[in-house]
Amino acid sequence: MLPVDVSEARLVEPRIPDESVASPTASCSLEVLARTDTVIVGEGWRRLEAALGQNSLLNSWLWTRPWLDHYGDLVPHRFLVARVSGETTGV
Repeated sequence: MLPVDVSEARLVEPRIPDESVASPTASCSLEVLARTDTVIVGEGWRRLEAALGQNSLLNSWLWTRPWLDHYGDLVPHRFLVARVSGETTGV
């Protein structure tokens, strides 16, 4: 895994798309993915959008992927993916 600077991180209220994963025995994980892992990130992002009823263009994968294609080389980035019981719950 890559080192992560969390000095500017902020807490947000978690939203779990499927209540069945919100059990006391659910395993939670955070994974840092490289900028080249857009296929993996995109799949999880789109599933998360569908589960949450995503309707904002500016934080959709439809917007983010082309933005990364055009500007990703200019803006250093990685992806932080949160999972509960293996299901993506945040990107």
